[in-house]
Amino acid sequence: MLSHLSQFQRPFVIIAHRGATTSGDYSRVTPENTMLAFLEAQKQGAAIELDVMTTRDGTVVVHHDFKTGRTFRLSNEQKAIRQTDWSELQKARFNSAAHEREIQRLMGQSENADNVYKSPERFERLQVPSLDAVLTDLPRARFFIELKTVNPFASGQLERKVAQMIREKNLYDRATVLSFSPVSLRKIKQFDPRIKTALNVQVPDLVKRWPLLLHGFIKLYAQRLAGVDAIQPSYSDTTPALVEIAHSAGLPVVAWASGETREEERQKFHQLMVMGVDGLITNAVDLLNAAVKDRPLRL
Repeated sequence: MLSHLSQFQRPFVIIAHRGATTSGDYSRVTPENTMLAFLEAQKQGAAIELDVMTTRDGTVVVHHDFKTGRTFRLSNEQKAIRQTDWSELQKARFNSAAHEREIQRLMGQSENADNVYKSPERFERLQVPSLDAVLTDLPRARFFIELKTVNPFASGQLERKVAQMIREKNLYDRATVLSFSPVSLRKIKQFDPRIKTALNVQVPDLVKRWPLLLHGFIKLYAQRLAGVDAIQPSYSDTTPALVEIAHSAGLPVVAWASGETREEERQKFHQLMVMGVDGLITNAVDLLNAAVKDRPLRL
C-alpha cells in the first residue's frame, strides 16, 4: 500500500519544511530554503522540502516567495523572480533584519529584550541557491520539491526543467514533486511517468463532512485528474476518514503541521500519527524526531 514511498529508509517520513530552520528550543536557527537549512535537515536524518521557480532566463531557483525582499534583497526593491535573470539574483543579499524579526516573533521576544536574537554574520554570505546546485551538492538527500507556478496552464518550463533534472541525476528514488496544481503534476507525469508526485490538497468543508464526497474527491481529483502517488493535506484538512480513504486508494498521506507554540505542534504531531499518516512536514525536525520515537499506535 505504501510502495509509492519505498524510496525512504524508514516507515515514517520526516520532512524538513524549507529545510531544518529552527530547533525546538530555538538554539539552532537557519534561514529557510538555503544550503545551511538543507544541511541541517540532512544531519537530523530528515527529507528536505523546498520551493522552486524559474528566473527570467530559465534557471530553476530555490525560493518560496514570488518576489525578492522577505528573505533575500536586491537593493531596497521587491522584484519578481520571473522578471529577474539568474546573474542578477545571485547578487541578492540575505535580509537579516527581516529574519531577526521573524525569529524574535516566534520566540516571543521584544526588540529591546535581553539576549534578543541576532543573525550570525555567516548568514550574510548566503545566496539564493539553484535547484541544480542543491541536488548536486546533496547526493544522498531525499527531496520533496514544490513547484511554485504563477500560471500552471503556461508553457510548462518549470515542470520540464525539474523533470529533466530528476531524470538526468537519476533521482527517481529520492525525489517527489509537490504542487497545489493538478495541472502541473500531470505535466510532470507526461514528461516522465517514473517521477513520483504528491498533491497538496485543500479539502472543502462540505467534502470533509460527507465520506462519499471525500471518497470522490480523493479518487477523482487526486488520483484521476492529478494522477499522483501521494497526497499532502494540512493539519486542519487531515481526518481519520481522509487517511483511511486515501490508503484504500493506495495513496500515502504526508501531512503538514505547524503551531503557534511548540506544545501545540507536539499535540498536532500526536493527533496526526494516531490517525495513521505516513509522514509529516515540519519546521521543527528535532521535535518530530522525538515524537516519532514515542509514536502512539494507530487507533
